[in-house]
Amino acid sequence: MAQESVYYSINKDVGLHDTSLLKRALDSLPGVTSVSINKEQGSIVVDYDSTGVSQREIAEKCNISRSYVSRIEKKALLKLRRCFDE
Repeated sequence: MAQESVYYSINKDVGLHDTSLLKRALDSLPGVTSVSINKEQGSIVVDYDSTGVSQREIAEKCNISRSYVSRIEKKALLKLRRCFDE
C-alpha cells in the first residue's frame, strides 16, 4: 500500500461542529486512511492509499492521453485546496 498525505489550511474560526462534519465527510472518501484536524494550527492532514487506479489506466478507460489525466488531476487538487483555504 502506497501511503501519501495531503495538507490543507483552514480558517481557525471554523466551529467544532463544522470540523467534525468535515472530518466525517473526508473519512468517508474511498482510499482515505486517516484525517487529522488541528484547529489551533489551522490545518488538516489527509492520509490516503494511492495504490488505486493509475493515470495510464484512467487514460485508457476514458480514451484520453495520460498527460490530460494528469492535468485534470492537478486542477481537481487545486480546487480542493481552494475550498479548504476559504
